[in-house]
Amino acid sequence: SEIYTSNADGTGIRRLTNNLFAEYDPQWSPDGTRIAFARSRDPEEPTEFFSPTNSDIYMMNADGSNVVQLTQGGTDWHPAWSPDGRKIAYAGWKNGYAVISVLDLSSGSNTSSTVGYDVGFNTDPAWLPGGHYITFSSDWYLPDFAPLIFQVRADGSEAPTLFFPATFDVSNSTSYRLGQPSWSPDGSRIAFAECEYFYGCWGSGSIVVMYNSRSGIKRVVETSNIAGISWSPDGAYIAYSSQTCRLCTPPSISYVSPDGTQKGLIISNAFSPSWTGSAR
Repeated sequence: SEIYTSNADGTGIRRLTNNLFAEYDPQWSPDGTRIAFARSRDPEEPTEFFSPTNSDIYMMNADGSNVVQLTQGGTDWHPAWSPDGRKIAYAGWKNGYAVISVLDLSSGSNTSSTVGYDVGFNTDPAWLPGGHYITFSSDWYLPDFAPLIFQVRADGSEAPTLFFPATFDVSNSTSYRLGQPSWSPDGSRIAFAECEYFYGCWGSGSIVVMYNSRSGIKRVVETSNIAGISWSPDGAYIAYSSQTCRLCTPPSISYVSPDGTQKGLIISNAFSPSWTGSAR
Protein backbone atom coordinates (compact mmCIF):
# COMPACT_ATOMS: atom_id res chain seq x y z
CA SER A 1 0.00 0.00 0.00
CA GLU A 2 1.13 3.53 -0.81
CA ILE A 3 -0.08 7.06 -0.04
CA TYR A 4 -2.14 8.88 -2.68
CA THR A 5 -4.14 12.08 -2.86
CA SER A 6 -7.21 12.88 -4.93
CA ASN A 7 -9.89 15.49 -5.24
CA ALA A 8 -12.88 15.03 -2.95
CA ASP A 9 -14.81 13.39 -5.79
CA GLY A 10 -12.05 10.82 -6.44
CA THR A 11 -10.58 12.49 -9.52
CA GLY A 12 -7.05 13.82 -9.92
CA ILE A 13 -5.31 10.86 -8.27
CA ARG A 14 -1.67 11.48 -7.46
CA ARG A 15 0.80 9.01 -5.95
CA LEU A 16 3.05 10.42 -3.22
CA THR A 17 5.08 7.40 -2.08
CA ASN A 18 6.71 4.63 -4.08
CA ASN A 19 8.87 1.97 -2.44
CA LEU A 20 8.90 -1.68 -1.34
CA PHE A 21 7.58 -0.91 2.14
CA ALA A 22 3.91 -0.43 2.94
CA GLU A 23 2.64 3.00 3.93
CA TYR A 24 -0.76 3.59 5.44
CA ASP A 25 -2.79 5.71 7.94
CA PRO A 26 -2.18 9.07 6.20
CA GLN A 27 -3.27 12.13 8.17
CA TRP A 28 -3.21 15.73 6.93
CA SER A 29 -1.76 18.46 9.12
CA PRO A 30 -4.31 21.15 10.07
CA ASP A 31 -2.81 23.67 7.63
CA GLY A 32 -2.75 21.15 4.77
CA THR A 33 0.99 21.45 4.15
CA ARG A 34 2.15 18.09 5.57
CA ILE A 35 1.00 14.49 5.85
CA ALA A 36 1.84 12.15 8.73
CA PHE A 37 1.71 8.42 8.02
CA ALA A 38 2.94 5.01 9.14
CA ARG A 39 5.57 3.03 7.22
CA SER A 40 6.37 -0.63 7.73
CA ARG A 41 9.99 -1.74 7.87
CA ASP A 42 9.00 -5.05 6.27
CA PRO A 43 8.56 -5.40 2.50
CA GLU A 44 5.32 -7.36 2.78
CA GLU A 45 2.10 -5.43 2.59
CA PRO A 46 0.00 -5.21 5.76
CA THR A 47 -3.72 -5.80 5.88
CA GLU A 48 -5.89 -2.74 5.64
CA PHE A 49 -7.28 -3.19 9.11
CA PHE A 50 -4.57 -3.88 11.64
CA SER A 51 -1.11 -2.53 12.20
CA PRO A 52 1.76 -4.75 11.06
CA THR A 53 4.82 -5.30 13.19
CA ASN A 54 7.89 -3.13 12.70
CA SER A 55 6.42 0.22 11.68
CA ASP A 56 7.27 3.85 12.40
CA ILE A 57 5.62 7.25 12.09
CA TYR A 58 6.82 9.60 9.35
CA MET A 59 5.76 12.93 7.93
CA MET A 60 6.24 14.53 4.52
CA ASN A 61 5.24 17.60 2.58
CA ALA A 62 1.89 17.58 0.82
CA ASP A 63 3.61 16.81 -2.49
CA GLY A 64 5.47 13.79 -1.07
CA SER A 65 8.82 15.55 -0.65
CA ASN A 66 10.99 15.93 2.46
CA VAL A 67 10.11 12.64 4.17
CA VAL A 68 11.11 12.72 7.86
CA GLN A 69 11.09 9.76 10.25
CA LEU A 70 9.59 10.61 13.65
CA THR A 71 9.67 7.35 15.64
CA GLN A 72 12.32 4.65 15.67
CA GLY A 73 12.31 0.88 15.85
CA GLY A 74 8.93 0.06 17.36
CA THR A 75 5.49 -0.72 16.05
CA ASP A 76 3.65 2.60 15.73
CA TRP A 77 0.59 3.50 13.69
CA HIS A 78 -2.40 5.84 13.38
CA PRO A 79 -0.82 9.30 13.70
CA ALA A 80 -3.18 12.18 14.54
CA TRP A 81 -2.23 15.86 14.43
CA SER A 82 -3.09 18.26 17.23
CA PRO A 83 -5.24 21.20 16.06
CA ASP A 84 -2.26 23.58 16.23
CA GLY A 85 -0.04 21.20 14.22
CA ARG A 86 2.64 21.11 16.93
CA LYS A 87 2.04 17.57 18.22
CA ILE A 88 1.16 14.13 16.86
CA ALA A 89 -0.64 11.49 18.88
CA TYR A 90 -0.19 7.89 17.76
CA ALA A 91 -0.75 4.30 18.84
CA GLY A 92 2.19 1.98 19.45
CA TRP A 93 3.42 -1.03 21.37
CA LYS A 94 5.21 -0.42 24.66
CA ASN A 95 6.07 -3.12 27.20
CA GLY A 96 3.66 -5.57 25.61
CA TYR A 97 0.67 -3.22 25.40
CA ALA A 98 -0.67 -0.86 22.75
CA VAL A 99 -0.70 2.66 24.20
CA ILE A 100 -1.40 6.21 23.07
CA SER A 101 1.63 8.51 22.96
CA VAL A 102 2.03 12.17 22.05
CA LEU A 103 5.04 13.37 20.09
CA ASP A 104 5.97 17.04 20.56
CA LEU A 105 7.23 18.32 17.19
CA SER A 106 7.96 21.78 18.57
CA SER A 107 10.63 20.48 20.94
CA GLY A 108 12.79 19.15 18.12
CA SER A 109 13.84 16.16 20.24
CA ASN A 110 11.36 13.61 18.87
CA THR A 111 10.47 12.56 22.40
CA SER A 112 6.98 11.32 23.19
CA SER A 113 4.96 10.86 26.35
CA THR A 114 2.26 8.27 27.06
CA VAL A 115 -1.26 9.47 27.81
CA GLY A 116 -4.22 7.32 28.78
CA TYR A 117 -3.78 3.72 29.87
CA ASP A 118 -0.46 1.89 29.91
CA VAL A 119 -2.13 -1.55 29.76
CA GLY A 120 -4.57 -3.14 27.34
CA PHE A 121 -5.03 -2.31 23.68
CA ASN A 122 -5.40 1.42 23.04
CA THR A 123 -5.62 2.87 19.54
CA ASP A 124 -7.32 5.36 17.18
CA PRO A 125 -6.38 8.68 18.87
CA ALA A 126 -8.42 11.70 17.74
CA TRP A 127 -7.91 15.24 19.03
CA LEU A 128 -10.93 17.15 20.20
CA PRO A 129 -10.93 20.59 18.53
CA GLY A 130 -9.23 22.95 20.95
CA GLY A 131 -6.37 20.53 21.52
CA HIS A 132 -6.88 19.87 25.22
CA TYR A 133 -8.33 16.36 24.96
CA ILE A 134 -7.71 13.18 22.97
CA THR A 135 -10.42 10.62 22.31
CA PHE A 136 -9.33 7.02 21.72
CA SER A 137 -10.51 3.42 21.64
CA SER A 138 -9.50 1.02 24.43
CA ASP A 139 -10.40 -2.42 25.77
CA TRP A 140 -9.28 -1.39 29.27
CA TYR A 141 -12.85 -1.29 30.66
CA LEU A 142 -13.93 -4.54 29.04
CA PRO A 143 -10.81 -6.61 28.31
CA ASP A 144 -10.13 -9.15 25.58
CA PHE A 145 -10.60 -6.81 22.63
CA ALA A 146 -14.02 -5.40 23.48
CA PRO A 147 -13.15 -1.69 23.18
CA LEU A 148 -15.12 1.37 24.12
CA ILE A 149 -14.33 5.04 23.58
CA PHE A 150 -12.43 7.04 26.19
CA GLN A 151 -11.24 10.61 26.54
CA VAL A 152 -8.10 11.90 28.25
CA ARG A 153 -6.36 15.22 28.72
CA ALA A 154 -3.68 15.58 26.05
CA ASP A 155 -1.02 16.38 28.64
CA GLY A 156 -1.80 13.19 30.56
CA SER A 157 -2.54 15.12 33.75
CA GLU A 158 -5.83 13.34 34.39
CA ALA A 159 -7.01 9.74 34.17
CA PRO A 160 -9.12 8.86 31.10
CA THR A 161 -12.89 8.94 31.38
CA LEU A 162 -15.32 6.62 29.63
CA PHE A 163 -16.94 8.37 26.69
CA PHE A 164 -19.85 6.47 25.15
CA PRO A 165 -23.57 6.86 24.45
CA ALA A 166 -25.54 6.25 27.62
CA THR A 167 -27.97 4.01 25.74
CA PHE A 168 -25.23 1.47 24.98
CA ASP A 169 -25.13 -1.48 27.39
CA VAL A 170 -21.41 -1.58 28.13
CA SER A 171 -21.87 -4.50 30.52
CA ASN A 172 -22.42 -6.77 27.54
CA SER A 173 -18.94 -7.10 26.07
CA THR A 174 -20.20 -9.05 23.06
CA SER A 175 -22.70 -6.44 21.86
CA TYR A 176 -20.59 -3.41 20.95
CA ARG A 177 -17.05 -2.77 19.88
CA LEU A 178 -16.54 0.94 19.43
CA GLY A 179 -13.58 2.52 17.71
CA GLN A 180 -12.16 4.92 15.12
CA PRO A 181 -13.54 8.11 16.73
CA SER A 182 -13.48 11.22 14.56
CA TRP A 183 -14.60 14.70 15.61
CA SER A 184 -16.50 17.14 13.43
CA PRO A 185 -14.47 20.30 12.72
CA ASP A 186 -16.50 22.36 15.20
CA GLY A 187 -16.33 19.70 17.93
CA SER A 188 -20.12 19.46 18.24
CA ARG A 189 -20.39 15.86 16.98
CA ILE A 190 -18.37 12.69 16.98
CA ALA A 191 -18.49 9.85 14.49
CA PHE A 192 -17.26 6.37 15.33
CA ALA A 193 -17.50 2.76 14.19
CA GLU A 194 -19.71 0.23 15.95
CA CYS A 195 -18.30 -3.15 15.02
CA GLU A 196 -19.08 -6.83 15.19
CA TYR A 197 -15.42 -7.72 15.72
CA PHE A 198 -12.63 -5.58 17.07
CA TYR A 199 -9.68 -6.03 14.73
CA GLY A 200 -10.06 -2.94 12.57
CA CYS A 201 -13.84 -3.36 12.67
CA TRP A 202 -13.97 -6.70 10.88
CA GLY A 203 -17.37 -8.03 9.94
CA SER A 204 -20.60 -6.07 9.85
CA GLY A 205 -20.85 -2.69 11.51
CA SER A 206 -22.23 0.82 11.44
CA ILE A 207 -20.95 4.36 11.46
CA VAL A 208 -22.58 6.19 14.34
CA VAL A 209 -22.87 9.96 14.76
CA MET A 210 -23.79 11.61 18.03
CA TYR A 211 -23.47 15.01 19.65
CA ASN A 212 -20.70 15.82 22.11
CA SER A 213 -23.41 15.83 24.79
CA ARG A 214 -23.90 12.08 24.09
CA SER A 215 -27.33 12.86 22.61
CA GLY A 216 -28.82 12.55 19.15
CA ILE A 217 -27.36 9.12 18.44
CA LYS A 218 -27.84 8.02 14.84
CA ARG A 219 -26.46 5.09 12.85
CA VAL A 220 -25.96 6.83 9.53
CA VAL A 221 -24.79 3.88 7.43
CA GLU A 222 -24.53 0.13 7.85
CA THR A 223 -21.49 -1.39 6.19
CA SER A 224 -18.69 -3.86 6.90
CA ASN A 225 -14.95 -3.92 7.51
CA ILE A 226 -14.68 -0.23 8.31
CA ALA A 227 -11.19 1.28 8.12
CA GLY A 228 -11.00 5.00 8.67
CA ILE A 229 -13.52 7.76 9.38
CA SER A 230 -12.82 11.39 8.42
CA TRP A 231 -15.03 14.52 8.38
CA SER A 232 -14.99 17.03 5.55
CA PRO A 233 -13.72 20.49 6.59
CA ASP A 234 -17.24 21.95 6.48
CA GLY A 235 -18.75 19.08 8.48
CA ALA A 236 -21.16 18.23 5.66
CA TYR A 237 -19.83 14.73 4.90
CA ILE A 238 -17.98 11.83 6.44
CA ALA A 239 -15.53 9.76 4.40
CA TYR A 240 -14.87 6.15 5.33
CA SER A 241 -13.52 2.98 3.79
CA SER A 242 -15.17 -0.42 3.80
CA GLN A 243 -15.39 -3.67 1.88
CA THR A 244 -18.01 -6.37 1.60
CA CYS A 245 -15.65 -9.25 2.28
CA ARG A 246 -12.39 -8.81 4.13
CA LEU A 247 -9.33 -9.93 2.10
CA CYS A 248 -11.45 -11.18 -0.79
CA THR A 249 -12.76 -7.90 -2.24
CA PRO A 250 -10.86 -4.60 -2.55
CA PRO A 251 -11.81 -1.85 -0.11
CA SER A 252 -13.34 1.39 -1.33
CA ILE A 253 -13.75 4.90 0.07
CA SER A 254 -17.29 6.24 0.32
CA TYR A 255 -19.05 9.24 1.85
CA VAL A 256 -22.17 9.77 3.93
CA SER A 257 -23.83 12.88 5.33
CA PRO A 258 -24.09 13.14 9.14
CA ASP A 259 -27.85 12.59 8.93
CA GLY A 260 -27.46 9.58 6.62
CA THR A 261 -29.55 11.04 3.81
CA GLN A 262 -26.70 11.40 1.28
CA LYS A 263 -24.17 8.71 0.48
CA GLY A 264 -22.08 7.43 -2.40
CA LEU A 265 -18.75 6.11 -3.68
CA ILE A 266 -15.65 8.30 -3.88
CA ILE A 267 -12.97 5.88 -5.10
CA SER A 268 -12.41 2.13 -5.39
CA ASN A 269 -9.31 0.14 -4.38
CA ALA A 270 -8.42 2.49 -1.53
CA PHE A 271 -8.71 2.67 2.24
CA SER A 272 -7.99 4.83 5.30
CA PRO A 273 -9.18 8.25 4.04
CA SER A 274 -8.10 11.55 5.54
CA TRP A 275 -9.87 14.75 4.49
CA THR A 276 -7.51 17.68 4.22
CA GLY A 277 -8.21 20.83 6.21
CA SER A 278 -9.87 23.96 4.88
CA ALA A 279 -6.48 25.54 4.14
CA ARG A 280 -6.35 23.40 0.99
